[in-house]
Amino acid sequence: MVAALTDDRTRDAALAATRSLRNAGLGVGALVATMTVVGGTGALRVLAAGTALAYLVAAALVSSIRLSHGPTAGLAGSRRAGLGSVGGLRRITVLAVANLPYALCFGVLEVVLPVLVTAHLHVSAAWSAGMFVGNTVLVVAAQVSVVGWLGRYSRRSVLALSGVVLAVSYAGFWAAGTLGGPAGAAAVAAVVVAYTAGEIIYTGSGTALVAATAPPHLLGRALTRWQLSTGVGQATAPAVLSALLVLGPATLWSVLAAGTLVAAAAVHRWAPADQRGSTLSAW
Repeated sequence: MVAALTDDRTRDAALAATRSLRNAGLGVGALVATMTVVGGTGALRVLAAGTALAYLVAAALVSSIRLSHGPTAGLAGSRRAGLGSVGGLRRITVLAVANLPYALCFGVLEVVLPVLVTAHLHVSAAWSAGMFVGNTVLVVAAQVSVVGWLGRYSRRSVLALSGVVLAVSYAGFWAAGTLGGPAGAAAVAAVVVAYTAGEIIYTGSGTALVAATAPPHLLGRALTRWQLSTGVGQATAPAVLSALLVLGPATLWSVLAAGTLVAAAAVHRWAPADQRGSTLSAW
């Protein structure tokens, strides 16, 4: 819907705004749900009824939107990328496969850091909760502006760069975890800022790259493949990350960093190229 309602100049910012609102909603929703659980069964029923009503309102708002030029509106720039239907979709499939190591990053805050903080650094779980809140606030506050600033560069190069930033943050988590105690927890919290930057750059460029380079009449199929790879990565992250963590933090962070760097190289080499901006000098 967002891709159909926007053109190439405004689509990235619109997608970023959508993700910022989503993150804010997840944060507020978690807080409301926690408070409701404390309130007991009656409060849970009120929350369920309120949520159902909110979904109905959202459905009404979405149904009121009219697409004046069909599902390919605003996607003329995709034709200028010179991708044939078969070749373009094939390269997006390669991009979706390369996305799998990237998508494991979503399990770091929720799965790895709580265990790392409590079991390996032996500090309060409040540290990991604070890191989660800080990450959410940073994403909500910075997503749109960062995506806008990166608009001068090729989306493919930006997506590859995000893999490098994430890999560096994994190495930072590895190093910070060796300190132990509150000092180690504080160092991990500092690395979360770098990790959040990688997450923002990644989520701000991936979907936008697919939307900008997919053959217009195959946009839905291309986005589905991208979202499927993201969903598979998120779904398998708890099991994969937990298994790696059992082998030790060094194994976990080194595998994550190496896998993400390989994925970033694959993105830069084989992902479809968009026509926006210039490539980053590092690439």
